[in-house]
Amino acid sequence: MNHFYDKILLALAVLALAGGTAVYFTGNSIAKSSSANTESRSYEPVPVPKSDFPEVSWSEPVAQPSGFLYDVFTPFNIFIDKNGNFTQVGPNIKVFANTFGDPYLIGIERPLYRIQMEGFIEEDPADPSKVLILMYDEENNESIRARVGLEYADTEFRVDDFRVDRVEEGGATYKVAQTTITDLRSGEQVALNDIEAQYNKGFSATIGSREDLSLSFQLTDVGATFSTANGDYSLDAVDLVSGNVTVTKAGDDFNDPITEVLFAEEITESEPELEESVEDNMNSATDISFDSFF
Repeated sequence: MNHFYDKILLALAVLALAGGTAVYFTGNSIAKSSSANTESRSYEPVPVPKSDFPEVSWSEPVAQPSGFLYDVFTPFNIFIDKNGNFTQVGPNIKVFANTFGDPYLIGIERPLYRIQMEGFIEEDPADPSKVLILMYDEENNESIRARVGLEYADTEFRVDDFRVDRVEEGGATYKVAQTTITDLRSGEQVALNDIEAQYNKGFSATIGSREDLSLSFQLTDVGATFSTANGDYSLDAVDLVSGNVTVTKAGDDFNDPITEVLFAEEITESEPELEESVEDNMNSATDISFDSFF
């Protein structure tokens, strides 16, 4: 009996498939064609409104700190302002005008070389070996009378040569004594003269804060950083000849970095003005009134 029903269902399925195929290939004769005439009608194009996309400047990605096993991307915080534009500034964040802040240059110090040349005494102008070279030991604070070719073990240097040059500048001629010594500590040759001090390599720039005069920073390397209540700063350059430093205040999500050249200046605390008390004013007024009777 079940086989009989299966045969009936199979026959119905075959008939349905055959009918659907015939309709697909021959079309539906029942469908009506439209009688509307579209040839005599004119059509006006409908303009499509253009969307104006605001120009948004996103922050550049910063370098990822070291120590991570994988590269991590953190998306920006994006807000929508009252005009419907995208922005990185939150609607409840008030952005103040960016200023350089309070740092100022107290001064730049350079370490003196341990041996300086002060002058010379010519015993015989024709014989350089008889010239007394006046040296000064900065470490022991004592003067040394040296001669060419001699070695001074206590101060650890040797005089290699000596000469006197005539220099013309601005219509005037003057003498400049120069000597070359060998530093027995380092093995390096050092040129000294009697008009300029000789310095070691390096520097020490002292930066202060205008808002907190007790705060100062000793910076000995270009690229060193420091922070005050107004922001984070870095030392970009040091000009030992002009005596100035270049300092940059770091930027943030809302402000660009600011760079300024600082010159040495002296800032002292201003003494508070003495204000007269109300009692003193009353006493003064009483004295004036009393004196008016006489």
